[in-house]
Amino acid sequence: MERKRINIFILFLILIVFLGAMGFLFAEKPLTNSIKDLTQRTEETRFTKIHHHKQYMSTFRELPSLHIQQHPPSENVKQLQETIDKALDHDNLEGAIIGISVRDENDEIIYQHQGNVRLIPASNMKIITAIAALEILGSDYQFTTDIQVDGEIKNGILEGDLYIVGKGDPTLQMDDFTMLAKQVKEAGITEITGSIYADDTWYDDERYSQDLSWINEYDYYGNATSALTVATKSHNDLLLGSIILEIIPGEEVGEKPKIDITPETDYVKIINKGDTVEAGKPLTLSDKGKHGSNEITIEGNIPLDSITYERRRAVWEPTEYALHSFSQSLEKQDILFSNERLSVKEVPKEAETIFTKKSAPLKEIIMPFMKQSNNGIGEVLVKEIGKVEAGEGSWREGLPVVRRVLADLGLDTTGINIRDGSGMSDRNLVSANFFTKLLYNIQDKAWFPDFKDSLPKSGELDHALSGTLHGRFLDEDMKGKVLAKTGNLHKVSTLSGYVTTDDGTKLNFSILINNYIKEPVFQIQDEIVTILAETNLTEE
Repeated sequence: MERKRINIFILFLILIVFLGAMGFLFAEKPLTNSIKDLTQRTEETRFTKIHHHKQYMSTFRELPSLHIQQHPPSENVKQLQETIDKALDHDNLEGAIIGISVRDENDEIIYQHQGNVRLIPASNMKIITAIAALEILGSDYQFTTDIQVDGEIKNGILEGDLYIVGKGDPTLQMDDFTMLAKQVKEAGITEITGSIYADDTWYDDERYSQDLSWINEYDYYGNATSALTVATKSHNDLLLGSIILEIIPGEEVGEKPKIDITPETDYVKIINKGDTVEAGKPLTLSDKGKHGSNEITIEGNIPLDSITYERRRAVWEPTEYALHSFSQSLEKQDILFSNERLSVKEVPKEAETIFTKKSAPLKEIIMPFMKQSNNGIGEVLVKEIGKVEAGEGSWREGLPVVRRVLADLGLDTTGINIRDGSGMSDRNLVSANFFTKLLYNIQDKAWFPDFKDSLPKSGELDHALSGTLHGRFLDEDMKGKVLAKTGNLHKVSTLSGYVTTDDGTKLNFSILINNYIKEPVFQIQDEIVTILAETNLTEE
């Protein structure tokens, strides 16, 4: 009898362990503080997400969760320094180069670790670009797009040429081209005997920043820069000169996958070599662009039970894409013209402007630029700064203006290297102390509230507010305490911005990590910022 009881007890324990294991495997993971339980994902394996009642598939691989120590709140600067030093003693930082700077409300550096070492800032460069743009252009600055005619309008017929003149607007979308076409019709034009031209000479014809790798020209984040382009709305972001491909399985095995392009356009040619295969088989789809063309080849297999496979791809020659989109809008307004007479050409001085469209103000444009880390807007801003200040919309003229702004703000620019506006260049070099000095010096500027609002905000579930900080600093105690710009390149991870401590002290910080091998390291950045947030400096 005793033996029978023992056996029953053992079976009961086994059942409890089994049920606990199953619960662990299938229960949804709660949202927890990124310092305790976040995993960083980078491209390689699959995951799914839900958005607007559609399921999408992207490629990511999960990295192991990083064990992070918990630290008691620091009661003075000395304790703070010791606690951050402990956080830096981590295997994942072995051999990495780390620059850290923390500056208080009195412009005093209260912590630094290799603070003057110049490092690759990645998208922390956008901090510099946004500041320069706000200083030179102003918060209320608006980009314009003109419709001009060179000829006479007689009885609804334009006996001459029609021009769409781009002046850098990075927010021009398909709906805007529809509106511009309607304005042409409202001007009394129902037929065009001449040509339709796109003028993008507001900027130079250099499409890519000097260090952009050729492997990025097909990706939306490496898009070509033009004074006339089409922006595609994607969640809270604007993809300049880019399209979105959505691929779903055919209805039966052996059928070609179905492909949707957003926005709808025939400017891009799709060669569909994909195949729908049985449910449960691996997804092997790939999409390949061809240099110098807008031909995209879809290859591989998509199983019947697959969700939507999404890719965001940059077009080749954005000005011609914009012209094509404009001509399609004119056709929909029943305006007659020859499709054989579409070209790119500078508008003559004697042409007459019949309509001007203005963009949203700069303070709204820098929201996706900063929160979603939009590379395309960054390069547009550099060229616009060059155009406004030096008369030439180019990196050659814009980047020196950026440096001048920094010098005027009291920064020593002899120790930095600036190569672009987005941070894609791995030749940009800035120190952590430089960033914190800059973040301190701008706080009395009239446009500072707009800059501050553009920074990703901690603890917000709304991606429009959290931006690239989404999923980080999720403890309720951290909500709204961190306003910071992220940055990521290959083996580069950066975070710079502002943090409010538990005692209400305002600090600004910069954490630049280069040349790490072990991943992830962003959780260590979060640990350091949380240490700052939990500090109580008023008792010193």
